[in-house]
Amino acid sequence: MSEIVVVVNRFDLPIAATLLSQRDAQVLVADPLLQNHAQAQGMAAPLLEPGLDAHAYLRAFRQAEQAALQLNRALAPLLEHWAPNAAAAAWSSHRTLQMFSTLFCYRDIWKHVVPAHAQRSWHVLLPSNPHDYGVHSFLPGLTLVDALQAAGISHTAYGYDCPGADAFVLPDLRQLPAEMDLLCHLPTCFHDAAYFGEELHASGLRCGILSSQRYDVALPGHTATGLIDLATVAAELGAEGRARIDALEVEIKEVLLSHLRPHILQRSFLLKQIDSLWEVLALQGLFYLWLEQRLGAKPPAQLLISNHDATVHGALMSFAQNHGMKITVIPHSRVHNSLLKTDGLKPVCLHHGMQDGPVLDLSERVLPSRRLSYPGAWQAPQVLAQVEAKPFQTLGLILNGISGNGVCVVDFDQYIADIDHIRSWAKARGIQFKLRVRAAETPIGLVGERLNIPAQELLQHAQGSLLDFARGCDVCVGYDSPTSGLQDLIREGVPSLQIDRRPLSRLEWSIIDARIVPRYAMSEGLERLGFMHANPAEFQAFAQRQHEAGLASQLGAQPLRHWLLAN
Repeated sequence: MSEIVVVVNRFDLPIAATLLSQRDAQVLVADPLLQNHAQAQGMAAPLLEPGLDAHAYLRAFRQAEQAALQLNRALAPLLEHWAPNAAAAAWSSHRTLQMFSTLFCYRDIWKHVVPAHAQRSWHVLLPSNPHDYGVHSFLPGLTLVDALQAAGISHTAYGYDCPGADAFVLPDLRQLPAEMDLLCHLPTCFHDAAYFGEELHASGLRCGILSSQRYDVALPGHTATGLIDLATVAAELGAEGRARIDALEVEIKEVLLSHLRPHILQRSFLLKQIDSLWEVLALQGLFYLWLEQRLGAKPPAQLLISNHDATVHGALMSFAQNHGMKITVIPHSRVHNSLLKTDGLKPVCLHHGMQDGPVLDLSERVLPSRRLSYPGAWQAPQVLAQVEAKPFQTLGLILNGISGNGVCVVDFDQYIADIDHIRSWAKARGIQFKLRVRAAETPIGLVGERLNIPAQELLQHAQGSLLDFARGCDVCVGYDSPTSGLQDLIREGVPSLQIDRRPLSRLEWSIIDARIVPRYAMSEGLERLGFMHANPAEFQAFAQRQHEAGLASQLGAQPLRHWLLAN
């Protein structure tokens, strides 16, 4: 019987290499991004499974949203003992959403992968870590063990120590200014950090900038608090504060147990995951009590926070709500493309005017929102300046990432076939074809091999910004999941459209308004492009309509300073 070693993360590779040196086995990867990593470590011809079916990721993410909401509501009566509005601020819902998404996505993957290799003997790798931000966990492997056991397939599981997250730390509230108008916490806002820093200065508000343990972003011209260990925070609160947190441990763990037991069947792993989730909830409880101690007597008037919860968002938003502070949420990547992790609060949510759809909370209630203007002047498309319309000559195809949280969200074989089809379509019409990959999230070697494109050429087109690439194209086509970079293309007048292969989740389709950048299935998209290529005046008309729609999306948009100073 042939043997396979399953790799779902790059941290699995050293353990897999050891097994391969001892056994006559082959590596199987479920994510194409791992193919290059495996081959770089000398693993010949890894088996590559194509990924999820068209509806699996959409279905799994939707299930995860509901599971996270249900868990948040079940915890509500307990968390309210620590902080009024703890439930409304949905403490840890971002974390539990990602946990459930990982569980449900991998269940779907193994439903298709396991039967295809039912005659083989499987080797499953189980890292020691529970699910956490940016950490490889035992959840993917456990779902595989469940699937193999249910199918009666021979397998062996190997536990191993894997790098985990650093010990938790918190923003050091002692370093905040004595007088503040605005408390600010903006993890993950990398792309627009300079803009936000400038806007905070321009607002004239006295700002306190909280550091983040994960995805911390320096705001130019502003000094952040730095971080502090939990023991120091506990000492600041005193024995009574810590006792208040610890008093709820048993009851909170019972709630966590009831919600996780149907999904994590092995008790030792189940208890590890529960301990991890408890630790994060207790961390937020400590932070909330410290906020009350340090700032409760004289809270700032406002809280400015990003939509990406890097651990302490729940405590911050509960504190702000309980003290009547104005809460403003900005997206870490210009649009709120996922449900905001609140369940009853009504913060003002700022976003780019090209966001598709409203901002919703966990219960899918529409939240108050305003359009935020971002840097950059609007330009009319170059094609509109042509005295005599001419056929477009260069088509740029833009790829986004194909994996999320270690899960490939596309059928990779079909994905490559579609790219090749678009390239052939362009070649048949004498149109130059340029491919823009997302370097960190595209298996460049595998894509180049399948499409017979030198990796160096792919890397060359990936250099610089997306806008730099688009300026060398007459028309750009996004394929599969759209990228928020399309917003800049429309602002600079590069005619663009989107071709979809599968149903998109809200995470994907809300990135760009379909009324501005239309989305088409493959056959319709190419037919429309062909029509515009054969009739240049229609291409001009498309560019004109898109430009006007883009400008209309900016009506009412104001810089951040305006919204911070508004009543």
